[in-house]
Amino acid sequence: MAAAAEILSLKLFIDRKSQRLLFAEVDNEFVDFLFSIFTLPVGAVTRLLKEADGGGMVGCLPSLYRSIENLSVNYIQIIDKYFLLEPKVIMPGAKIPHLLPNVCSTFRQLSTCPRDCSRSRVYVADEFRAICPKCDCRMDREVTFLDTQAQREIGASSACEEGYVKETVKYMVMDDLEVKPLSTASLVTLLTQFNVNVNDIGAIEERVVDFGMDEAVKLLRASLQSNTVLTDIFLPAEIEMDEK
Repeated sequence: MAAAAEILSLKLFIDRKSQRLLFAEVDNEFVDFLFSIFTLPVGAVTRLLKEADGGGMVGCLPSLYRSIENLSVNYIQIIDKYFLLEPKVIMPGAKIPHLLPNVCSTFRQLSTCPRDCSRSRVYVADEFRAICPKCDCRMDREVTFLDTQAQREIGASSACEEGYVKETVKYMVMDDLEVKPLSTASLVTLLTQFNVNVNDIGAIEERVVDFGMDEAVKLLRASLQSNTVLTDIFLPAEIEMDEK
């Protein structure tokens, strides 16, 4: 498992003439992190942002979260209301960067039946060594690679152990977090889209930035509020200076 203090490196390409971020060149690890956001339950996202910024998250989800926190157990039918407030997260795999705080501790470690009966129907449990409902043996085989049927039933990816995207290429991430493989054709298309003249290539600045836990939380928050996520994280001071 990657350490919580892991730092990734992004290369930003900025059009200095128009003061606009064109894209970020990234490795597969950053794309894996972006894609892993979709494994987070809404309750986990709300709790993470609530704790990270002291309740400054916009929208109604913080109010709904507080309602569950403050509701007396006399009105709760489930065993523990933290089933909603701190939902477990599907284990994203050893090679997925774990950059979001307070999430690693809530991963679901799934186990399945070691016998062949699991081939006819997938039996998966959160509790290690739970009783298999078909053969009554202990479900003590940890799930690291799930077949297609298992993926459909529990929403996990068979690619989790190795990551979501291949390591052999670089990727370009747009300001709105759209992801594409980096290639000459895609780069030319992007420059045309942004009306960047070939003669102005020298005006494009390359800037390498670190991406760690603080930036990961900022990205998660900005992705729910903005279409210019990378700009909001890495270039806010420059935007304010230009507006003045």
